[in-house]
Amino acid sequence: MSPGVRSLPFPEPYNWRCVCVGVHFVQFSYDIGLAVLSVAIAILAVFTGLVMTTRLRDVRRWDAAIRIGLAGLALGGGFCATDAIAITAITGPVELHYDPLIAGLAALIAVLFAITALAGVGFDLLGRYTLPGATLFLGSGLAATHHLGLAALQGDWQISLGWFGVASASLIAIETAGLALWFAFRKRGVLDTVLASVAVALAAASTHYLGMEAVRFLPSAGTVLAVQSSAPNWPVALMTAAVMYCLCSVSLLVFCALTFKPQIVVKIARPLRLQAHG
Repeated sequence: MSPGVRSLPFPEPYNWRCVCVGVHFVQFSYDIGLAVLSVAIAILAVFTGLVMTTRLRDVRRWDAAIRIGLAGLALGGGFCATDAIAITAITGPVELHYDPLIAGLAALIAVLFAITALAGVGFDLLGRYTLPGATLFLGSGLAATHHLGLAALQGDWQISLGWFGVASASLIAIETAGLALWFAFRKRGVLDTVLASVAVALAAASTHYLGMEAVRFLPSAGTVLAVQSSAPNWPVALMTAAVMYCLCSVSLLVFCALTFKPQIVVKIARPLRLQAHG
């Protein structure tokens, strides 16, 4: 161990990762159950967004606008929910708090950027430059959402970020955006949609978990380091997951109503027409 380097005497079972140079960097780990829940919510959100954009260019403009709005709400909200649940999964020797105003701003940015990008590609606003431009636009929004999520973390410490992790997380956010937009507007069946949902969700979750590899928590002067002060926040995580589940369920119901309403009307009108002519 080099001069000026000290490590914290944490018990082995917690397996926290950290290197300290001259000052203690606080290690952290994740609750595996909440980490899995964050990925599951991402898959549900992406699946909902992809279902909402199925054959989008073949429907009426008003119906397309409704579906784009709900798809953006699912994708943007799902990305932010994944980030939030992953943060509630953090365990470490300092207390963590989450600023709801900054978290709300992050969610708003994710949703607005997702809706705008989907609308741009769905209505082909920039011609052949639409998909690349929308990918960069949405990717920057997702990266901003992730970094705002980090800014929402509050506590008796400061955050130190490594440039490589920040750059890697931003690059993966752009790749996530490109995957989501490309899958959203290509012809696909049920299996393709499910596999695409898993692929995009894993990429979205990687944005957070890889980005967190760049994070180091530096305790402020006088901060008392406990063995495990920050425990997984299951109530907040479950509430976030429940909100996303309800949002996705309502979106899928609206999709069914918009898609199958004309068929239902035809089935009802046909016998009435035959009866009138008879």
